[in-house]
Amino acid sequence: MHADLFVDPAWWAVLYDTYGFSVSVSSVADATGAVRSMLPFVDIDDLTGSRTVSLPFCDFVDVSATDDDWPTLVDPLLATGRTLRLDTPADHPATRDPRITSAIDAVHHTITVDRCPIELAQGYGELTRRMVRKAERAGIRYRLATEIDAMWAYHRLHVDVRKNRHGLLAQPFAMFESIHEHFVKHGRGGVIVGERDGEVVGGCVVLVTDAAVHYKFSASHPDHRRNGVSHGAVHAALHYTHELGLDCFDFGRSDLAHDGLVSFKRRFAPQERLLASHRAGPDVDRSVLARLHELTRVYVDPATPDELTRLGGDHLYRYFA
Repeated sequence: MHADLFVDPAWWAVLYDTYGFSVSVSSVADATGAVRSMLPFVDIDDLTGSRTVSLPFCDFVDVSATDDDWPTLVDPLLATGRTLRLDTPADHPATRDPRITSAIDAVHHTITVDRCPIELAQGYGELTRRMVRKAERAGIRYRLATEIDAMWAYHRLHVDVRKNRHGLLAQPFAMFESIHEHFVKHGRGGVIVGERDGEVVGGCVVLVTDAAVHYKFSASHPDHRRNGVSHGAVHAALHYTHELGLDCFDFGRSDLAHDGLVSFKRRFAPQERLLASHRAGPDVDRSVLARLHELTRVYVDPATPDELTRLGGDHLYRYFA
């Protein structure tokens, strides 16, 4: 199980610190009392409606759930009449439940780190090998940064990329502060920063569990994307994984509709599996969602100062859960 990040109590603490979301768990135990199947979830009640989500702001939830145990896990949630939303591997029992509408809409990538990254790089696509070399020639140097200032430097890039490249708001900095508190301070990751002449020009946030190093967020300065800064950051993250003695780099979820991200990850020759999203119960209030999207467009307009864009994420992002 390589998506264990999202069932880690430290991650649940991040959700609580940032949004006040408390995780509940529906479970089935075997005869010895050991948990055999489980479904973690959060109940949310806000201006977009009442819903149960497993889990908000997570790539997907990958925990054991057998077909026999599935009704025991999900029936009480369906009986509430609330909207139910799940994201799981495609072979999850939810996909076979006729009461739930499912769509295979994403992929999960992992890289087996069974040799040094120099050898791993021989399996990269030609473009990726070229971009890693280009970043090096451009003078971009990478390090694992664990200071809170590095989180701020990364977050500024994150806001810019989300706004100007994707037309989206960014997660509030409060989430990154909580990640720093619950993961980074305990030696469980940090920011792989790419620096040139003392300036942070790109990088990725990586978090560590017992099973893997997890690639959670990534951003780059627009002036340095052609210099291969993002490719180099992944290559540096693989070095970090190897140094820790872990054999899995969890590249995370990519929506199939996001062709650019899927193609970027595939260039590193990862293993790939399909993911599914699931919905049941009433739909959320579309009029409220429409107003949220209108507000988002105002906050991500190029004429809007980045500081206001950042504040927009602080106030609105929670409603996209």
